[in-house]
Amino acid sequence: MNSLTDSKIPIRNLYYMLCYAWGHLAEKDMADVAREDEKDIKHLLTRILLVKLRSLIKRGFYREYKSYQEETGTLKGRIHFQESIKTFSFKRGKMHCEFEEMTHDIVHNQVIKSILFSLLQNQQLDKQLKEEIQQLYPYFAEVAVIKLNLRIFQEIKLHRSNQHYRFVLDICRFLYESLLLNEDNGESQFADFERDPKAMARLFEEFVRNFYKKEMQQYKVYRENIYWDAEGKTQIIFL
Repeated sequence: MNSLTDSKIPIRNLYYMLCYAWGHLAEKDMADVAREDEKDIKHLLTRILLVKLRSLIKRGFYREYKSYQEETGTLKGRIHFQESIKTFSFKRGKMHCEFEEMTHDIVHNQVIKSILFSLLQNQQLDKQLKEEIQQLYPYFAEVAVIKLNLRIFQEIKLHRSNQHYRFVLDICRFLYESLLLNEDNGESQFADFERDPKAMARLFEEFVRNFYKKEMQQYKVYRENIYWDAEGKTQIIFL
């Protein structure tokens, strides 16, 4: 029997554990948005994500410079003369230029929109939450939907100017890892995170370590790898 998975952990408690594990203690009071009949942690995190996105929209999306290369009638940036000559761009009153522009269409916002898109395809998500997502979705009109993978999340760069994205992106990553996408029809459903012993064990380990780091600062808390000095019998099987 696995006590972490066989016993039902209250959703609010699970959220508090995630806040400690992720290092977002300032966000623990967001659990107050939970409904009395909240289905699971995924529904609560989706509800919290929508609250945070409304604040993000009011504040304005983070932007970065992005490189573009196109044939244009307005000279800007670096001009590619050889390519322009080869394609006779000058006869059309244009030149091939490479330039940078500030844009919202960057990976930080692409991840958010892609998660919202996947949630809209989810068969298990509450109808009310889907309606709220549809209300926010038009604000991402200039942002592309991308195919997500763990590497994208790992390579996102956060710094002082976009640190307010960290909690939102952590929620997005959790939801991404919880979504089971059907490649044939694009529909998705939630994996049963609370019943996954490995996922719950990792969460509990991160929670305990960060809880002691925060609440028991007189102790030195760190992760330790234990190597067992054990030997076993080797059996040779002939097939």
